[in-house]
Order: sequence, then structure tokens, then C-alpha cells
Amino acid sequence: VTITLSILMEQFFWCPILYGTFEIPVSTLLNGGSLSTVRREVGAKLNDLLWSNAKIWTLANIAIYNAPVDWRVAIANFVNVIWQIIVSDVAADCGKAEDDT
Repeated sequence: VTITLSILMEQFFWCPILYGTFEIPVSTLLNGGSLSTVRREVGAKLNDLLWSNAKIWTLANIAIYNAPVDWRVAIANFVNVIWQIIVSDVAADCGKAEDDT
């Protein structure tokens, strides 16, 4: 029950806040997008990023929470490397003009 609640809270509470108010807006601004494009970028990219998060982290969290304590950091770091590749791909596309892509 605790593992399920932790995963659900992460997926439906924490991740939308983190990605919608920090990850996508900051990436948009750092890539040269304007404040007026932030809302459009969040709307366009948030659902795909949340879906990718669910596919990667749901099984990973089950493995992490059920692994022996000595292995949890190693498993989390391995999955995080894969996750950061996905996030960096999304971040690289934020704020670009349509003719750039």
C-alpha cells in the first residue's frame, strides 16, 4: 500500500508540478523562447513527459522500493541516467521556433 501510494503521489501530484512549473518553462526560456510561449510549450509537452515518466519510473520504483537497501541507490542511478536522456531530449525541443525543427 505504501509503495502504491508513493508511486501515485509522485505521478499525479509531484511530477506535474515539477515539469509544468520548472522543467519545461525553464528549458523553454533557456532555449530562447519567450514568456508568451511557455504556456504553449507546457501544454504541448507536459502530457508526453508524464506518460514517459509513468512508463519508466513506475516499474523502476517498484524495483527500487522492493530491493535491498544496499542496491537502491545503484538501481535508482541507473534508471535516472535513462530518464535524463529522455528529459534532455524534451528540454532541447522546448522554445524552438517551428522553422528550426
